[in-house]
Amino acid sequence: IESDGTVKVGDEFLDFAFVVEGKQIGESATLTVLRDGKIIDIEITLKEWSARMKPGRVYDERPEYMVLGGYLFLPLTENYLGWGRSNDLSYYMQQYYRTVVKEGTSREQLVLLSRVLAHPSTRYIRYSDAIVDKVDGVQPDDFAHFVKLIDSSKKDLIKVEFEGVNTAPLILDMKKIRAVHPKILKQYEIAEDRYVQPKEDK
Repeated sequence: IESDGTVKVGDEFLDFAFVVEGKQIGESATLTVLRDGKIIDIEITLKEWSARMKPGRVYDERPEYMVLGGYLFLPLTENYLGWGRSNDLSYYMQQYYRTVVKEGTSREQLVLLSRVLAHPSTRYIRYSDAIVDKVDGVQPDDFAHFVKLIDSSKKDLIKVEFEGVNTAPLILDMKKIRAVHPKILKQYEIAEDRYVQPKEDK
């Protein structure tokens, strides 16, 4: 692996993730490393990452999401970052997933307010890739828990707080959202307003 994080594949230099993504759990891999001034080969067996949150790229699975009025919420995943998202978001994800997460004590997924759909009801509201911290004071464990917190709330106003001091809380006026929700789905040709992966499939 070069100092810039690339590997030579044929005549090109590609991100070393190209090699990592081609491996499976349980396979062996040979690492050539420099130790004490000597080049040696080390044989390792690839194991599943022990952290509860697993941000690795997922294939052949339907992405989870929730459209709530003009607000699009979804879990932060490697797939989402691969769709040309900001480098800041990618850096935050890597730091949280690899450094902050603690087995049994941290969130299994980070939830995003990905974007706000253009509509008269959201005319002056601007959020993009805002990481949800709490819903009415409760921190969601994962995306399914976030959806449950929204659906089970009996309040007309739901407060959604975000990571960072520069992102103001969002107050969801549920009466207004319910009134415009069908119109927004029709306007954007959204057949289903959500998909949450069943627990048995995870």
